[in-house]
Amino acid sequence: MSRFHYLTFLANWLLAALPAFSQTVNPAGAPVVTVGWQAVARNGASTQTDSVRLDVDGDNVPDIAFRDDRSYATAQGQASTSGFVAYARGTAELALDSANSFTNDAHRFLAGEVIRYGLRWERSGGKIVFTITGNGGTGGNGLFWRGLTGYVVIRKLVAGAWRYWWVNVTGRDSVFGTINSSVNFYGGSMMALSAGSPVPAASVQVFPNPTLSTWRLSVPMAYELYDNLGRQVGSSCGTRTGVVDATGLAAGTYLIVLQAADGLAIRRSLIKE
Repeated sequence: MSRFHYLTFLANWLLAALPAFSQTVNPAGAPVVTVGWQAVARNGASTQTDSVRLDVDGDNVPDIAFRDDRSYATAQGQASTSGFVAYARGTAELALDSANSFTNDAHRFLAGEVIRYGLRWERSGGKIVFTITGNGGTGGNGLFWRGLTGYVVIRKLVAGAWRYWWVNVTGRDSVFGTINSSVNFYGGSMMALSAGSPVPAASVQVFPNPTLSTWRLSVPMAYELYDNLGRQVGSSCGTRTGVVDATGLAAGTYLIVLQAADGLAIRRSLIKE
């Protein structure tokens, strides 16, 4: 292979490899910033709140905040609860799990996982973990429950391109447990990802509505479909499509969440007759 062909091959390989690397959570060798924040131990008060805010891009404006709230029972029949939540701040958007607007769970990423389209990005809060003890039982939910560690991800549109940052957090194992809510460290993507040309939400139509058998999309998109109890009853599994089959669904009202190319969610209320 000539030097010219070798350099051309190398350049093409780097161009192909870098975008995937840029969208990877905490890839090997990535620099990190230590946070080391942890919610304080119980101090005897009936309620406690601890929080921390992070400026991940150095512009002196907080981009993501974390808040840990605990409420301890003070009378028989009451329950003790705790909640650990991440909030996108400013123009940042937080990755929420799939498209389920009924739970608002922050998506739990693992190290080395590729950040792909198909998540729900919101300028809002995402539950990391919720726990409850007393008044009939002990339990909890959230993708970081039982003391799991993972990453939450935010993105910001900068000069027409998406930049991503990931934050390593640990969820509380229970209200009175031994593993506390913590924010450990964070890092950012090496490159920006082109945002492309977003589809105006108002231009996306789902028809006919109501329908007896099939809904059609004016713009092919990936989708997830939920019934009025928040249960997922249909999905395109991340594949763009222009048709949603409703033949097996009971009559009633449904929520379809469409995933635009820029990762934003478009919601429509549908009726099956």
